[in-house]
Amino acid sequence: MLRPYTGGFLDAQDATARAYREEEQEREEARTRHIKALEERLFQQTSLHDALQVLWELKEDYWPDLPEAYRGWLASEISKQMNALDLEKNVRWEGTTLWAPKVLSFLLKVMNRYDLKI
Repeated sequence: MLRPYTGGFLDAQDATARAYREEEQEREEARTRHIKALEERLFQQTSLHDALQVLWELKEDYWPDLPEAYRGWLASEISKQMNALDLEKNVRWEGTTLWAPKVLSFLLKVMNRYDLKI
């Protein structure tokens, strides 16, 4: 009813809102494509370092379900890595500070999320 008296302001506002919704939808679609590409890349990884890098990039909220065979491989590789970290020597308290390898907390998150037995 007031549209003819706004000098095109309401039309411009509607156009801006439409453009914003379209841009937001495009960003969401691009993010979804990126997540799917990372998930596909994860299953192609044959080194623990590369698999962990993809999981890191995906962020915990988007970690996919893993096939049993891949979970077995991941558990085996993390087990080897835990042995290499020599936690008995490299995790220690110094005063009120706990020192541990930087990768340990991430490995524990992966193990917990996928219920990996090492």
